[in-house]
Amino acid sequence: MDSRISSILLLASLVFSSQKIIHASWAEETLQHMTLREKIGQLFVIAAASCFDQPEEALASMMFKSRLNMSQEYVTSMINEYQVGGIIFLFKSTPEKQIEFMNYYYSLSTYPMWTFQDCEWGLSMRLYDTMRFPKNMTLGAIQDDDLLYELGKEIGRQCKVIGVDVNLAPVIDVNNNAANPVIFDRSFGEDKNNVTEKAIQMMLGMHDAGILTCAKHFPGHGDTAVDSHFALPIIYHDKLRLHEIELFPFKKIIAAGVPAIMTAHLHIPVYDVRANSASSLSSALVTDLLQKELGFAGLIITDGLCMDAVTNHVQPGELELQAYLAGNDILLAPIDVVAAVGAIERALRDGRITLSELDRRVLKILRAKERLGVHNRDPIDVRKVQAQLHTPDAYALKKRLFQEAITLVGNGNTLREILPCKKLALVQIGGVPESIFVQIILKNNSCSFFHVPSQTFNCAHLEQQLTSCDSVIVGIFDMNKFAAKNYGLSNSTLKLLSTLREQGKKFVVTLFGNPYSLKYFNQNDVVIVAYEDDSDAQEAAAHVLLGNLEAHGKLPVTASYELDERLKNT
Repeated sequence: MDSRISSILLLASLVFSSQKIIHASWAEETLQHMTLREKIGQLFVIAAASCFDQPEEALASMMFKSRLNMSQEYVTSMINEYQVGGIIFLFKSTPEKQIEFMNYYYSLSTYPMWTFQDCEWGLSMRLYDTMRFPKNMTLGAIQDDDLLYELGKEIGRQCKVIGVDVNLAPVIDVNNNAANPVIFDRSFGEDKNNVTEKAIQMMLGMHDAGILTCAKHFPGHGDTAVDSHFALPIIYHDKLRLHEIELFPFKKIIAAGVPAIMTAHLHIPVYDVRANSASSLSSALVTDLLQKELGFAGLIITDGLCMDAVTNHVQPGELELQAYLAGNDILLAPIDVVAAVGAIERALRDGRITLSELDRRVLKILRAKERLGVHNRDPIDVRKVQAQLHTPDAYALKKRLFQEAITLVGNGNTLREILPCKKLALVQIGGVPESIFVQIILKNNSCSFFHVPSQTFNCAHLEQQLTSCDSVIVGIFDMNKFAAKNYGLSNSTLKLLSTLREQGKKFVVTLFGNPYSLKYFNQNDVVIVAYEDDSDAQEAAAHVLLGNLEAHGKLPVTASYELDERLKNT
């Protein structure tokens, strides 16, 4: 080996070893100076808000529904009295407002705090005036996984800009239930390998940006028809099925080095037969399965302890104690910190919790904070934030992601037969009049344009107007993700499509929404799936129609084509 390379490697190893010693000594020294109550405080990441400039009645309604006290006075008192380990900002505000509160709360704490946030598709999930990247279902269609790494890195960079330390992402649930009301488009789809690879690439990108990631929702929330914010879902699968599907991405992402995992509020009888037992509160799942069987040694974070799935069955205080005893390290968004701290203190006194185990978990938390450098950071200057967030590179990446996701279902030759066409009609169902999608097509083609509402319109009148047209482009907007609402496809829309088929017209449909809605289409239909109605998705779909772009995407879910005869014949 070249002597220069040997010297560099030796120097690098010495520097790395030196850094590890420094890091470990800071965490250990900090732990030694903590009181018992301060150690307990490190377990908590409490809910905070920065949206207090909203109307008082709207703010009161949000707080009441969540049952969380997120007032500045309450959060301040929890920091002063318990030295809570961190905060998670809920409800939408602006980056500037959030940073203002963050800087203030940090100034109060004796020990460095950290900030958690849900930024699954970027900061816009929780903040106004920020970029909204594609949701995971859209990303699931992309075939170039290197783009997922780039997205993770960009989301991580933006988190760093506003001071978010822990992004509660990626979601690695395999969404194999089309009626799932809470995961759905937050999942990369129903293929476990696709979900896994894309999650790992996003995780690696965020890590390279200096953000701690958290894979969720263990052991898998994809096959539920109940939202755990409101009730406790039950998963009846046996262990073999769970290991083959739900647990598969967790095994892989653990092997890839994910630093944190969130435990879900699910009842899984095959692992815990106790009535209404949540997986997040079960040592059989958190300790025995996740830590011992799967070998995960990183941070374990509960899902929100304010969620009805657990609060409907366990009282605050006892709830947080059960979560700790199950094996969780971080107790997220508890309703009553005072009751929770009291319960843990009593458990320490009566021997249900040992001081050595508490020290082990707190040291794990402090070491993670140190790796992120939260003990050395300065207050954030809000004046620079918007310019740092809204960069040309970030917007170029967003555009590329939507372009690569566009998926063509059916015979692509039909597109070349439709455009150009002398007697072409363009129908927009829902959305704002003359959307970006429509504007681009009208700019490049002479055609008749019709805009009708998404829910109900005079189908017979529209059909009459389309009689003289040879080809029809239909763009469907205002779609939703719920099977119970036909994914936003109204009876009028389905009747129009049925008539076009019967008349033998050449037509292409562009869906700006749920790919599960393909079940209401015929397998011979030509459909462009854009997944979302974002302006970049509209632009990309239009250019695929015009032949300026190729559709490289692949459906992340199964297209069943189980056309509902009742709706078809309405």
